[in-house]
Amino acid sequence: MPYCLVRLALVLALPPALAACGTLRLYEGEPRSRDEAARVHEMVDIFSLSASSKAVATACDGKALGSHSESTLELLPGPHAIDVEGRALGVPVVGTLRFTAEAGGEYQMMMSTGSHSRGGIVLYDERAERVVADTEPTAEQARSAELDLGPDWHVVDWYLDDVSAGQFWVPVGESKDAWRQSVSLGAQRAEGGEAAAVLDAEVEQFGRLARDRSVTCEVLDAGPTHRQLRFHQPDAPEWSLTCIRVHDGVLHRMSWSARDAATWQADESRWRAAFLAAPLSFPGD
Repeated sequence: MPYCLVRLALVLALPPALAACGTLRLYEGEPRSRDEAARVHEMVDIFSLSASSKAVATACDGKALGSHSESTLELLPGPHAIDVEGRALGVPVVGTLRFTAEAGGEYQMMMSTGSHSRGGIVLYDERAERVVADTEPTAEQARSAELDLGPDWHVVDWYLDDVSAGQFWVPVGESKDAWRQSVSLGAQRAEGGEAAAVLDAEVEQFGRLARDRSVTCEVLDAGPTHRQLRFHQPDAPEWSLTCIRVHDGVLHRMSWSARDAATWQADESRWRAAFLAAPLSFPGD
């Protein structure tokens, strides 16, 4: 996972009394020694020079922490789930860091460019020198359409942030770069406007892209809240069906592609019906 891990050099260069803003003990009983407890350091900008990257804990193991001035959490060894919020490279981030703390462990929250999002927060084990948890969305969390693809399909790529979501499915045994069939599901919060105008703008954009690539584009069906398009690349055995729908202020794009004429002819009508009937939502709403 290609992480961009950035430590705040300013903070590290400060004397301990300035760099640390206190420790919040998250267990009962007598305080444990440094070798008996684990410490998690939040990512804070003590001078407020920039709000582009920060990470703070909002809850630990289901217990809300509320507003706190301490920047270090002290935990007992064992499994933990820390809810975090902040900003990574200017992008709002909310998620959960799940990890198993070790006695004497030192863990640092850091920012990440994200593999399946615009940005995220990771937890770095300073002793092991590796990332042990992150806020990256799972493939299931990025789902925006309820399609029953069955056990013969699997997700090979996905994406989720506060305004868009997407999944890319292929049959089991095939990959993102080598497939005979594929299904892509995408959702984007619409910027407003009547559904018909939003849909017509999408059709125009798809048509322009198709012409630029010498791909034929045909509008199969048009309704108040949907459009269905068929694409064919004449110089290659590849066909695509795209269904565009507007639902609750979200623009959904669902596509099925096939690289076999027999498969296309046999299954196109089934996918057209499935896309029109699929329940839609924006992840998390």
